[in-house]
Amino acid sequence: MAMNTTAKTEIVEQIDRSLRALDERDFTEIRRYYTADVVADYPIGRAEGLDRVIEQTEAGVLRYERTQHLGVNYLVDVGPDGHSATAGWNQICHHVHPGGDVFTVGARCRAELVQTDFGWQVKKTTMQVVWTTGRPPALVEV
Repeated sequence: MAMNTTAKTEIVEQIDRSLRALDERDFTEIRRYYTADVVADYPIGRAEGLDRVIEQTEAGVLRYERTQHLGVNYLVDVGPDGHSATAGWNQICHHVHPGGDVFTVGARCRAELVQTDFGWQVKKTTMQVVWTTGRPPALVEV
């Protein structure tokens, strides 16, 4: 039981650290949180492989002056092997356009994670938009 509690705590911290790195625009740090073969399905498109996920993430974030991503209501289930897990959480994403107007997204996120020599890493992740407010970004192929 302690292993599951420890794993759950580590996974939630990993997600929170990745969200903070995103807002700090530290894309080198963000790389640490994904496997090399990660698959990401985000509102801006699907990306496969670590380099493509980082490229898409960087392009999506840098179109704004600043961002703030908040994760809440984490539900983590650790697999019976203790080395795989699924996580689900709600996320509020604030995006400040050049000029100051804000585009906000409420989303449901899910991730499949594996424990590696580098800690817990995301192997697959999805984000489903539930609601938005404000001016969305212009659609740009990333």
